[in-house]
Amino acid sequence: MSISEKTVLIVGGGLAGLACAIRLHEAGARPLIFERSDGVGGRVRTDQLDGFLLDRGFQVFLDAYPEAGDLLDKDKLDLRAFRPGALIYQTSGMRRVMDVFREPRHLMESALAPVGSFADKLRVPSDLAPDYAPPGRALVSVSVLGIVESGDLESRVLAELDAWFGGAARAWRHLRTYRIERALPRQPPGSGFTGPGFRKEADVYLCGDHLWSASIEGAIVSGLRTADAILKPS
Repeated sequence: MSISEKTVLIVGGGLAGLACAIRLHEAGARPLIFERSDGVGGRVRTDQLDGFLLDRGFQVFLDAYPEAGDLLDKDKLDLRAFRPGALIYQTSGMRRVMDVFREPRHLMESALAPVGSFADKLRVPSDLAPDYAPPGRALVSVSVLGIVESGDLESRVLAELDAWFGGAARAWRHLRTYRIERALPRQPPGSGFTGPGFRKEADVYLCGDHLWSASIEGAIVSGLRTADAILKPS
C-alpha cells in the first residue's frame, strides 16, 4: 500500500495528535482526527468569553523548543515573555524574588526578601498579554493543584485571593472553571526523554507528552515520532 492510500485514524486532537496528523498529511497520507470535545487543542486550547481569552491549561512555551519552534507559527502566536522571577505570598505580604542576573535592578530587593537562602536566589494572565482582556479590564488566572471535590471551590479560591490582594478581590467576577484531568503527567527526576516517545501494540500507536516529556515540546515530539514510525516502510 502506498503512502497516499493510507488512512490513519487519530483519536484525540491535542498537540500530539495534531502534530502527528500534520506530519502524515505532509507525507501524503490521509489522517482522520476524532475528538470527543467541541474543539481541538487539548490542554492548550483557548476559549473566548465576553471579550476575554481563557486558556484551558497553564502552559509555558520556551522559545528554545526545537520541534515546537519549527512546527508552530510563533509570529501568529504573538508570544509574550514573563519577567524572570516570582511574587511569593507570605503572611506579611507579597515578596518579589527575581533572577538578578537578568533583572539586576532588583538585586537588593531580592537579596533581602525573607524567602529561601541566598543560594536559592541566585538560582532562581494579567497585564502580560493585554489582548486577553477587554480594554480597561484585567484577567486573573488561578491554578489549583490536585483533585478538588468540594462544590465551593470558587468561594475558597476567592477567599485565598482576598488574603493575597485585599478587599479588591471580592469584587472580581468569576468567568469560568476548567477541571482538567491529567493536566500534567508525573515526571520525577531522572524520568522522561527515554525510549522512542510512543508505544505500539499491534497496529495501534499511543503518543502524548507522558511518553517523552511533560511539556508542549514533549507532546509535539511524541506526535511527530509516531507519524514517522507509521510512515516507515515495513
